Amino acid sequence: MTDTFVSEHNWEELRATLAKRGVIINLLIPFLLLGIGYGLRKLEFFSEYIVLDEPMHQLLLYILGALALSELAVGFFLKRTLLGPARFGAGTTTFAEFSARCVAGMTVVFAVGAAPAVYGFVVYALGATTEQFIFFVLVSLVGYRFLRPGKDELQRLWERTVAGPAA
Repeated sequence: MTDTFVSEHNWEELRATLAKRGVIINLLIPFLLLGIGYGLRKLEFFSEYIVLDEPMHQLLLYILGALALSELAVGFFLKRTLLGPARFGAGTTTFAEFSARCVAGMTVVFAVGAAPAVYGFVVYALGATTEQFIFFVLVSLVGYRFLRPGKDELQRLWERTVAGPAA
């Protein structure tokens, strides 16, 4: 069952909105943190205030690395929850309401996917190498690649929403 109100233009607008938010949150912010961290490292800002011994630094690196990888699992869970049929009940009848809920849910998922870059910034501030920081940024980018919803996924969700819980 499809709604005649939904045109290809509306799908493209929804995808464009999600893409803009995803790019800002998952691409711009990690690279901005990378640039800020690198600039502060060149100015030797971190070395004046933060001193960790090597075992503590390694422990923190491993803990935040594991936490960064677990954020991707949390992102997948949130995506399934926030874009699941239970979130879009029978009351969601207009495409505008459907789009608003998709954008709100995916903004949360994108933010969770960008968390590894923030962890990388913290580790970098505490003395990690640039390569270790780049690893965290890459985890964030890979998360964005796999967390963003596809057009078919959104259309299937819309069809289930319009058809109701019996579909």
